[in-house]
Amino acid sequence: MVTSAMVTSRRWHSLFVVVPLLLLASACSPSTGGGAGDESSVGSTPSTGAVGSPTPDRAGTGELLLGLTPFPSAPSPEAVAAAFGLAAEEGSLIAHHFDRGIPWESLLDGTPLPATFAAELRARRSASDGQGVYVALALSNVARDDIPDGLDGAARPVSLAGAGPSTPEVQRALTAWIDLLVAELDPDFLNVGVEIDLVAASDPAAAGDWLELYRRLYRHATATYPDVTVFASFQAELGDPAVLPQLVDATDLIAVSTYPYLGGDLSTPPPDYLDRFFAPGLPVAIAETGFPAGVAATPEGEVASSPRAQDDYLEWLLGQACARDLAFLVWFLPTDIDIGAWGYSPEAAATATVFATNGLYGLNGDPRPAARRWTEARETGCSVD
Repeated sequence: MVTSAMVTSRRWHSLFVVVPLLLLASACSPSTGGGAGDESSVGSTPSTGAVGSPTPDRAGTGELLLGLTPFPSAPSPEAVAAAFGLAAEEGSLIAHHFDRGIPWESLLDGTPLPATFAAELRARRSASDGQGVYVALALSNVARDDIPDGLDGAARPVSLAGAGPSTPEVQRALTAWIDLLVAELDPDFLNVGVEIDLVAASDPAAAGDWLELYRRLYRHATATYPDVTVFASFQAELGDPAVLPQLVDATDLIAVSTYPYLGGDLSTPPPDYLDRFFAPGLPVAIAETGFPAGVAATPEGEVASSPRAQDDYLEWLLGQACARDLAFLVWFLPTDIDIGAWGYSPEAAATATVFATNGLYGLNGDPRPAARRWTEARETGCSVD
């Protein structure tokens, strides 16, 4: 069991992030086609037709955009198909989260994308049909202290040895990464700085370079895609609050990554829990969140939650979303994670228990009370009887 005596909070966060990234990296794509011989060139036209009209202005409509990621419970075609199905059917928004490295060679040299990743992009676009689309990309590695690794465990190119956020080739590749994902997935919402406050805090010597890299990416995205809402996300529990005020002039909204139970407290957050994110006066969204329905590891030790506690948290969060007119809300995991099915190492398995019971649905596919509340909110929005 991982406890605060074993890891610092930021090291914990890097472990917390890396385990779910293995899910889509290891899973089979639900797409038909995209076999081992297929190739996809950077800059190619999108793999399918348009996925719908831009998300309309929600002001005064009572509409509530609710999103899920298509993270599967296990590394099997059935689990992947189920996760994609839930993300497509149980959300008015689908969340595509890219935080597992980038295909450096393809982005810098124009070589074909790995065939499995090209097939994954096609599957993601197909699953996005008829929904709002949110795409998030990290400008750092999962430890939040260096430039991204290669995609799905691949090594970075030798030419990037010693490179950092101010290296021109890094900036060029990340700009091309934005262009590729926008072309393939046609997002309404685009996060080009996942948990930027953690990145700056984890590499304080280069914090200014990281923020400048984000600003460059933001300027490129807003100039090139004027109909897309572009922003960074900030981590509520482990992030540095000093970073947000520095970026209020370079974000279209403030997106929050929040897991309140990381502090070991399973009680419903207080009414002012999210207040600091509203101070700049910009729109606010929940970029990712979750809450356990069972046992969970935290930096403060193991906690025993329940479906009732999970439902209480979602009720509170939906109340916040409606009362504060949040732009959207993303629940990170549609289903629980079958730790045994993944064959994790003991360390990774211990770490995975931080979110293993965060699903709205259990491993048997049964909806929890929070799933029923989610469905009702998706169907009725913020209407009041």
